[in-house]
Amino acid sequence: MLYFSYFLFSLIGLLSYFVSVYFLFLLIPVALLTYYWTRSKKLVIIGLIFAIIFLIIGWIFPKGIETKGNITGIVIQRKETYYLILTTKGKYLVFDNSDINLFSVVELSGYSSKLLFSHYEQGFNFKEYLNSQGVYYAYNVDQAKIIFKSLSISKPIQEWISKFLNTNSTEIVNSLLFGQGISSEKKELLNIYSLTSIFSLSGLHISFLIRIISNLTKARLKKKNDYVITTILFAFLFTSGFKFTIRRIFLFYLIKTVSSHMFKKHLYSVEILSISCIVMFIFEPYIVLSTSFYYSFPFLFFLRLFPIKAKGIKGYISFLLQLTLFYLPYKLLSDYQISFLGIFLQLVLSPFTIIIFLLSLLLIVPYVGFVINIVVDLILKILTIGTNINIVFVSGKIHAYQVIIYYFLLFLCLSLYHYKYKFHSKEIGVVLSLVTSSFFVPDYLYHYEVHFVDVDQGDCTLVRNRHCIFLIDTGGIVGKDLAKECLVPYFNKLKITQLDYVIITHQDYDHYGALESLENIFKVKKVLYVEDFISNKNTYYIDNLIVHNLNFYDLNLTRDKNYHSGVYKFDIKNNSFLIMGDAPKEIEYKIINDNSLLNIDYLKVGHHGSKTSTSEELVKHLLPKEAIISCGEKNRYKFPHSEVIDVLKKYNVKIRRTDLEGTIVYKFT
Repeated sequence: MLYFSYFLFSLIGLLSYFVSVYFLFLLIPVALLTYYWTRSKKLVIIGLIFAIIFLIIGWIFPKGIETKGNITGIVIQRKETYYLILTTKGKYLVFDNSDINLFSVVELSGYSSKLLFSHYEQGFNFKEYLNSQGVYYAYNVDQAKIIFKSLSISKPIQEWISKFLNTNSTEIVNSLLFGQGISSEKKELLNIYSLTSIFSLSGLHISFLIRIISNLTKARLKKKNDYVITTILFAFLFTSGFKFTIRRIFLFYLIKTVSSHMFKKHLYSVEILSISCIVMFIFEPYIVLSTSFYYSFPFLFFLRLFPIKAKGIKGYISFLLQLTLFYLPYKLLSDYQISFLGIFLQLVLSPFTIIIFLLSLLLIVPYVGFVINIVVDLILKILTIGTNINIVFVSGKIHAYQVIIYYFLLFLCLSLYHYKYKFHSKEIGVVLSLVTSSFFVPDYLYHYEVHFVDVDQGDCTLVRNRHCIFLIDTGGIVGKDLAKECLVPYFNKLKITQLDYVIITHQDYDHYGALESLENIFKVKKVLYVEDFISNKNTYYIDNLIVHNLNFYDLNLTRDKNYHSGVYKFDIKNNSFLIMGDAPKEIEYKIINDNSLLNIDYLKVGHHGSKTSTSEELVKHLLPKEAIISCGEKNRYKFPHSEVIDVLKKYNVKIRRTDLEGTIVYKFT
């Protein structure tokens, strides 16, 4: 267990630099635990030195710089539209769709700049992903020169495979063999059941391949068996584009082979795993920020702590059940829901994905491709039919204390089972089931909240008043289903199961574009437009909350939709909000003249911070405490305009922006 404690010391050192210095307090229990295991103060001191060394590694590791001029580096990650280049100054992102292959050496001229990408609530945050890879700058290329062009190993193999398979099978096999992405349509189908991971190259598939190779070669090759496995994994490194999973497994077997055959020292799997982590920390310290690290290593240590003793089908089922139980909080923390059918399908389909993976290695054999086509098409057909009967349990955002209690009970239950206290383990299992069930209890509490949802370049405001929930605008991005990718996942996070109203300010796409999809996939009781307010004396009673429309002027004033934009005012727990929509200054002047005593605490700035709205007269008249600007990062309109910012600052109004903060939430008690 000494190597495991050194792994913990190393992890704490990196986390102390990359996340928070408060992680250093964890050195105390780890030091005490190390002393308990070894009874040696010297080894504890060595562990503390490990922590200091890795803290320094995190500090000195090159992070890139903002610069102009030439850079030379090696391509260490290659995607369809971009690659990552490693230089002596750090890593850089380069957008490029040319034929520069992985491990090519290139010289680039141009300039680097900080990463800026559009984002929206619950969407994939490319900037955070790159930061977890140690990339903080993009390099804007004026000219590229290839000094050394490496060969693409996977492309010829993929072309060969496509000769034997149909379109569906080609995508699945490329995902299983090379870790390549699946088309959006199939990915969406797999995401419904949270099955994407089992249809992609993973440790599960590689582990079964290794087991088969071991059984076939162990008797004949004996001591050379580890060399064979390590060589095969080395080949997979290149075909997969050095995917994290394969790097991890290859390093594990490399250390195992070197220790047993060169140093004649037998190491337990926990020790090899710990050394693997430490080695990866040296060369890739940023993996402590990566979800790939936290999705793999904790479960691998968990399996070593509670090994599965059963063999055959029973052992495999035990493994999948243990896998499902361990990753349940992971899924709820990322998706805020779980598919009942997805759990069942993962247990049933995992063996079939392994079979497809193994058969894909034998495509040269006649009729193998035909069998793969049948199996893949059948699986996809079953998944498509299953969407009509799929049952989803929404957990909302689970809290840290719930996760701690869950894992405490899970570890206690398995510990009692492994130490022959099966009766008591069943009792703990019942308690664990009750705790798990509590994740999915509906939210019956009163809420008084206003959420300015980050929908990139658009508007969307969520209001919760007691049990009544309504939305003002939905946002809308051309080419993206914002309802499916942003709004519904956010509602799941908040444990919201229906909307009482959706209120639309006006029919500009960035305000109502997601409405149609939202009505199709989520329960919306009623949709209100400006005309509905005007015909109802510009007032709507929503539960005990009154929403006023302040823009009730002649709709024939102009053809510009912005002049017809609803301007909605409401009070929640003695806090007054004004949502300006895209109303221009002319409408603002009319509102000021007709509402001499209008007092507002929170102003939703008009037209995303455009200079066509938010006049000085309006700000001076309202004197809000805070102003919220909803706009997209690096948007093409260059919102918010400096004139608007200057006016708000002049009157000491606190400015909050979704492009800088993401979703902005106000909660009142």
